[in-house]
Amino acid sequence: MVHSPPVRRDPRCFWILTGVFAIALLPRLVYVWQLHASGLWDYLRLDPLYYHDWAVRFSRGERTQGTYEMTPLYAWALGALFKTFGYGLLLPRLLQGRP
Repeated sequence: MVHSPPVRRDPRCFWILTGVFAIALLPRLVYVWQLHASGLWDYLRLDPLYYHDWAVRFSRGERTQGTYEMTPLYAWALGALFKTFGYGLLLPRLLQGRP
C-alpha cells in the first residue's frame, strides 16, 4: 500500500481567499447601497416581480396547478430564502448581485 505525504496548506491561502471574497463582495455592497439610495429599492418590474410573487406563494406553501409558464427553480430557491429569512429583498440582492 502506497501512502501519500500529508498535505500541507500554505497559510497565505487563507488571506488570498479572503481577498478574493472581499473583492467580490465590495461591488455587491456598493450596488445595494446605490440601489437603496436611489429610491428604487422596493420597485420590482416584469420578471423580478413575477418571480418575487411566485416565490412568496411558494414560501407560504401554495402550489400551482398545470404547467409552469417560466422555469421554477429560481422561484423555489427564492421561496426557500423567504421562508428561512423573511420576505426582505436585502439577502437575495446580496447573494445574486443584481436586481
